[in-house]
Amino acid sequence: MNSGFVLNVGCSRSRELTVRAASRKGRKGKAAKGGKQVRPGSGTGFGPPKEEKLEHVDTEIVAESDYVGGKRSAEEEVMAKFGVYQSSGAKVLQEKAERKRRADAEREKNKVSTYSKIVSKLGIDGVGKLDKALSTACTICLLVFFITGILIGAEAFFKATGRDVPQNLDQFLVEGVNYVFTPSLLIFFACSINLGLLKSAQIDEANDYIRRQQEQNRR
Repeated sequence: MNSGFVLNVGCSRSRELTVRAASRKGRKGKAAKGGKQVRPGSGTGFGPPKEEKLEHVDTEIVAESDYVGGKRSAEEEVMAKFGVYQSSGAKVLQEKAERKRRADAEREKNKVSTYSKIVSKLGIDGVGKLDKALSTACTICLLVFFITGILIGAEAFFKATGRDVPQNLDQFLVEGVNYVFTPSLLIFFACSINLGLLKSAQIDEANDYIRRQQEQNRR
């Protein structure tokens, strides 16, 4: 035989919650005493029958009165229709996360870009001159590398064919290229890196400007 109990918990402005718990099914008959259930089949040995108490079922209802805040959002309205209400602790955490998100957005909005810092120090004309100087230096270094490669290739051609290397070419390679190649290589690396950083800052500034314009158009 199955025995059960019904626990009804009423809460203001909330739905009635009914919890039904079923006791174990007896294997050999039944026995009840003083609101306690006797385990069937127990006590067949030397001791008296053992009694088993029914476990208390803890229930918790998050009432609508626990809800804090003003108006609900659309998502909260939908959840409320199904009897699901947000507790005060979860609401506080959600409000903190929203405030943090707004603060981060405001901080990102007021953040000074790298290009703006460069412009504040050099000015628009100074940035234009710097861009032109770096581009010119990189171009000159590339021309030096190209000419040096041609001269070295010519020297290799004379040696491979068994001919004598012209004295002017040999002297230029020894006295000119050996002293110019390494410094020009370092200058090229320095100028190309700074030019790349400047162009990257300009691109980021342009992207930020486009993003701000799109946000203003949405508003």
